[in-house]
Amino acid sequence: MNKKLITILTIIVLLVSMLVPMTVVNAAQSTAKVSLKANKTTINSGTNGGEIEYQVIVECTESMSGVQVNLEIPEGMEMIVPAWKNEIDEFGEPVKNPDGSNKQVADSKPYLNQDIINRNFNEYDFVLDTGVITLTDQNPFKLAKDGKAVIATFKCKIKDTSKKADYEVKIAFAEVQDASSVAMPVETQADKVSVVVSATGLKLNKNATTIKAGSTETLTATVVPADAEDKVVWSSSDTNVATVNNGVVTAKTVGKTTITAKTENGKYSATCEVTVECAHTNTQTVLAKPSTCKEAGHAEYTKCVDCGKILSGSDAPLALAEHTYVLVPEVKAVHTQTELKNGVKEHYKCSVCGKLFDLNKKEVSEEALVIKAEHTVTNVKQLDEEYHEGTCSQCGLVVKEKHLGEPATCTEKAVCDVCKATYGEVDPENHVHTETRDAVEATVEKEGYTGDVYCLDCGKLVEKGTVIPKVVPEEKPTDPTKPETGDNIMIYVSLLAISLVSIVTFSKFKKRK
Repeated sequence: MNKKLITILTIIVLLVSMLVPMTVVNAAQSTAKVSLKANKTTINSGTNGGEIEYQVIVECTESMSGVQVNLEIPEGMEMIVPAWKNEIDEFGEPVKNPDGSNKQVADSKPYLNQDIINRNFNEYDFVLDTGVITLTDQNPFKLAKDGKAVIATFKCKIKDTSKKADYEVKIAFAEVQDASSVAMPVETQADKVSVVVSATGLKLNKNATTIKAGSTETLTATVVPADAEDKVVWSSSDTNVATVNNGVVTAKTVGKTTITAKTENGKYSATCEVTVECAHTNTQTVLAKPSTCKEAGHAEYTKCVDCGKILSGSDAPLALAEHTYVLVPEVKAVHTQTELKNGVKEHYKCSVCGKLFDLNKKEVSEEALVIKAEHTVTNVKQLDEEYHEGTCSQCGLVVKEKHLGEPATCTEKAVCDVCKATYGEVDPENHVHTETRDAVEATVEKEGYTGDVYCLDCGKLVEKGTVIPKVVPEEKPTDPTKPETGDNIMIYVSLLAISLVSIVTFSKFKKRK
């Protein structure tokens, strides 16, 4: 290789080696940081327009001359261009441009920070169509005391918010070190906004179910539409009966509860009625018990100790057993002048329930089995108005007894059944023989009278009669096969007229002949 070519290559290498450090130095001198911030990260599906507001934020801790920002709006999203109106001066007149046209200003929130505009930058551009923001100054400056400022605000909207999607607005920015320098490229950033599908309904796989205590069952909640991202919140109306965790229902004790699934925003819900039944894990076998004449028995059965349900067999009462009859001999009555003691007839007695029966095994009372011991008095004579006496035909004892007989009437004293003597006083209210007088039967034309009741013995009016209302005549049912009286007359008249016409006609016919 000749010496001239080697010299040229050496010069090129030296130039390249000089350029690379310069680029690194210039890159190191970049002090600006530009970021993009959206006012929301998610939008519910169906939201009209899906409007999002973005802020372009510049941070700079050292002096710089300006910054250039390029916006990239993704497909499916568009920037909202504000309405414009005439700028009005302090006198209410439109402000004019140098060419004489009216100066226009945005009719909505300013798209650029007024503090930045008032810094009198020599070059300022914000083009909505291309999405380019350029901000430069002839002299180096700092944006704010804390080195951070919002230089621009803009809005975008999503064209179609009916389905789930992600949208990223990107910014590529460059710092201008001074008015004459070239903008230095800085890393591109993006801010993502997602369209979240909102629920329009909620369904459960069951609206009622039955679970054994101690068991679990999983309920499935389906949010409509299927791609909706709404979370489901679960609850139980009675956690003592059953609890629920993410759809898994745990039965605790016998009873009923309502499990509710609800979207997180509370707009949609569905319920399932849960009945918890006993699992019958704690059982007891009850042995058979035979019946007696006093108490019904039962067959062998198995029951749940917790809820008392009969699981097998039956606790239904069986028929009562027959009585156990024991013959009780007769006990004779004692009848002497010094002692009277009742006896007892021969009978049966049940050794289990103690009931009494006659010799035909028919249940009887204790009184029915008594053999009475009493004096049979003869040769009775009256002693006074209250007593009589006589001699017992069995033991010969002279017995004194009170008179006893039919009660007194309104005219007669009482008569003793034993000695036939009268005793006591008459009873003016006891009328034995009576008759009804002046009774009149009611008719259709006049009222009746029940009659007065008089005593035949003393003649006293015992009971006054009462008036009987007139008799209401019964309506006789009409016979549909028989004509009414008026109808009969019409029929007779008609027949008579027909007969007369026939006679006249026949007479004329006979004369002509």
